[in-house]
Amino acid sequence: MKKHTLIYDCDPGIDDAVAMLIMFANQNVFNTLGVTTVGGNTTLDHTSQNALNICSMLGQNTPVFAGCPEPTINQPLFGDIAHSHNGLGGVQLPKSPNSLPTQHAVDFIVQTVSNSDIPVTLFTSGPMTNVACALTLKPEIKENIKEIISMGGAIGVGNITPAAEYNFFFDPHAVRKIIDSGCKLTIMPLDMTHTALVPEGCIKSLISSNNQIRQLYGKMMWEHYQYDKRIFELNGCAVHDPTIFAYVLAPELFTSRDVYVAIDIAPGPSQGRTNIDWFGILNKPANATVVDSIKVDGLIDLIEQSFNYFEGL
Repeated sequence: MKKHTLIYDCDPGIDDAVAMLIMFANQNVFNTLGVTTVGGNTTLDHTSQNALNICSMLGQNTPVFAGCPEPTINQPLFGDIAHSHNGLGGVQLPKSPNSLPTQHAVDFIVQTVSNSDIPVTLFTSGPMTNVACALTLKPEIKENIKEIISMGGAIGVGNITPAAEYNFFFDPHAVRKIIDSGCKLTIMPLDMTHTALVPEGCIKSLISSNNQIRQLYGKMMWEHYQYDKRIFELNGCAVHDPTIFAYVLAPELFTSRDVYVAIDIAPGPSQGRTNIDWFGILNKPANATVVDSIKVDGLIDLIEQSFNYFEGL
């Protein structure tokens, strides 16, 4: 399998933490140049420190760059209700000895993509503010972006409003910038990721493990599971964000369709809604690939293999 040279833009976040687990466990496939953080699941100071802590816990020296704390236009609505005040369900990870570089995440994205000898894949699992700002600051970097693979949007109902999924709702103007950029875009929508459930038994098994990494991840996922069960009546912890890496590692687990996508940025009850023309009714050319199903057992296997990779730490 060919290696993807990538930047991971995220807002850790419990499911972002699981995504990082998979990303770092598969370094034969993923060459991670840096992790960039954005305000979203919680405030930027927490998402950035969380990313540092996760990297250190997993024995990685990948640099973490703090980015945009708020949306480009809208007022921020942080996701504390789902991820707790610290973004990780209140679970405290060992603090990283590393500190954040002074370079802003947007500048890092622009510089790194511009200077890369091979096209860079951008994986995003939070609001897309950093990536949109990078494309605004230097539009020509799109020529060296291989693809943007993003967890966000919804074919049907949302999870922050009846119409909108949280990541795209947080900064819909950024999403529109990316859709209009002409970059190759793959979207992992809420409809699919809400079926990507780690069952209760698996979570309990992690918590009861003798391995610290498994224990900490189990405790984080347990907190998110309680939220998912209470609000969405799900029978497990929805691990939305790891699907962006699983899609590359095991594409056979997914089905998708090339479609036309537009996002509603107008104020009102439909702001942030992803209008996905699933049946081609508008007769407009496709501008994104939208993934609509996943074989969940395969995703759980990837997560377990990732834990096994770090078993010795």
